[in-house]
Amino acid sequence: MALAMNERPTRRKIVLSVTSDLVSDYRVHRTALTLQQKCGMEVVVVGRKLRTSPPLSPRPYAVCRLSLPAEKGFLFYAGYNIVLFLYLMFNRFDLLWANDLDTLPANYLAAKLKRKKLIVDYHELFTGVPELTGRDKVRRIWQWFERSMLPAADVFFTVNQSIAAYYQKLYGLKAEVLRNVPYRPGEVPEVVLPWLGGDKKVIIYQGVVNVGRGLEKVIRAMSYLENAVFVIVGDGDVMDSVVALVKELKVEERVFFTGRVPFETLPSYLKKAHLGISLEEKMGESYFYALPNKLFAYIQAELPVLVSDFPEMKAIVEGYDIGRTTLENDPQRLAGLLDGMLRDVNEYERWKRNLKKAARELCWENEEQKLIDRMQGLVAKDWP
Repeated sequence: MALAMNERPTRRKIVLSVTSDLVSDYRVHRTALTLQQKCGMEVVVVGRKLRTSPPLSPRPYAVCRLSLPAEKGFLFYAGYNIVLFLYLMFNRFDLLWANDLDTLPANYLAAKLKRKKLIVDYHELFTGVPELTGRDKVRRIWQWFERSMLPAADVFFTVNQSIAAYYQKLYGLKAEVLRNVPYRPGEVPEVVLPWLGGDKKVIIYQGVVNVGRGLEKVIRAMSYLENAVFVIVGDGDVMDSVVALVKELKVEERVFFTGRVPFETLPSYLKKAHLGISLEEKMGESYFYALPNKLFAYIQAELPVLVSDFPEMKAIVEGYDIGRTTLENDPQRLAGLLDGMLRDVNEYERWKRNLKKAARELCWENEEQKLIDRMQGLVAKDWP
């Protein structure tokens, strides 16, 4: 039966926007699923489509990927926000969800003009990313957007307590922590991987291949590790230089690249590994306060970890006793640390046992209840 002219639709429509191409953006996918399946909302996710973007797997929510002439830099961010703003102005919605600062301008203006609720979700401390190091003018522009627009958010989520405390101190804003944890894995399908074979251990990195991720020092360490291989699952801005380093050091038989892998198949890769790494370098506040999704993906795969000795990662790794932390940069000493972690059977088995508890607790099935409670309260307040 058709709705009367003055009657509201029963399902609230929420538009989530992000500057990724959605292929491997697991946080946005989880958020969309919870909002649709547990909060009863009609969900649309807006991302972008790169020239190299593969097709998306079927999603149970609506998806719109914007194609833009520019794919990075000022022209991309400006173009994305202009096109997103036009999309929002010509489409109906009840709530907007801005993922990170780079989608906030369009969401802020559309929410203000249409008098709708705005939710902001920061996955990182955007103004502290390494890509803005030495680019003070660009950083100040982003800080102006943030200072002008973030306080207008009706709900502000971020991924850990350190970032929440940062914004409490900076703007007096209360951010609610919604950690970037994955679902518990179901049955993991087998995959044939070319680097497997023999008795070599697999050290794995999954995530964006960008500056400051610590990949170069692990690659250099592989020159000293004869009984292990290093697998990089992902792609990014410094991929060409990382591949060149592998060739320069002649470690092509010890370092392998998979390219980007959809989040649906990532557990199959992690299942084959023995050690996960997240060795971000201290290049700005964003990395120092990071609590990367890759750490939680390793935990769900029950994979012992070596991570940077930074506050948020250290609290998880030492709190659950599931690996080690380090700030080591010397390739030979780092190789010794990795080798020791893989060879010490008693310590490794202890980490594996502890990972079972960590995986049970640090999963989206538990974390999503915070989102459900918050959104139900927000919706009930305006649409009783």
